[in-house]
Amino acid sequence: MVLPVRDSREAQPARGCETCGRLDHDRRDARNRGDHSAATDRSGLIRRHPVH
Repeated sequence: MVLPVRDSREAQPARGCETCGRLDHDRRDARNRGDHSAATDRSGLIRRHPVH
């Protein structure tokens, strides 16, 4: 079973942050591969990134 992603609650990458941009790219790639666990992991890393 795959749960839907709630875009309104999803971690947003900080503008201009290379690390957040890379994590966001990786998250999209993971979703496209069907690896929802990896996508969730990237969201957590974006949320906890020190720039925020």
